[in-house]
Amino acid sequence: MEIYSEKTILVPERINNIFAPGINMIIGPNCSGKTIFLRQILLGKQIHQVSADCDPRLSKGEKYFLDVEKAISESGSSSSIILDDFGSRLTMENIAKLMEKAKEKNVQVIATVKDKDILKFADKAIFLECGQIKLMHEFNKNP
Repeated sequence: MEIYSEKTILVPERINNIFAPGINMIIGPNCSGKTIFLRQILLGKQIHQVSADCDPRLSKGEKYFLDVEKAISESGSSSSIILDDFGSRLTMENIAKLMEKAKEKNVQVIATVKDKDILKFADKAIFLECGQIKLMHEFNKNP
């Protein structure tokens, strides 16, 4: 049985360096340094890898959805959820469900993504290129 919990990490504190409350997405092409960037912000932090107990016959996408859903349910409003390569195994419908649940619980999410379409769920986006921050953008979602 394969375990994908290394992609879903719960941190019992908010990470406030450059991240906003809410949904933060780090975007960049392959090999742009997104995962290394996540590892650097987690140095010295207490972390909890999350893996849902489920049927091993589930697809990778179904398993990942359950892992993220479990992380959200176990988190509090002062927690952060770290999601590496978020969205690669999920439909837009499932991404929307998870992000809505995270917003309802007021959980800080920090996710690396490759697909620009996922940015519509973000409160803040950080664009990486060759390991360097090229642009940070906060989305004003108030009417």
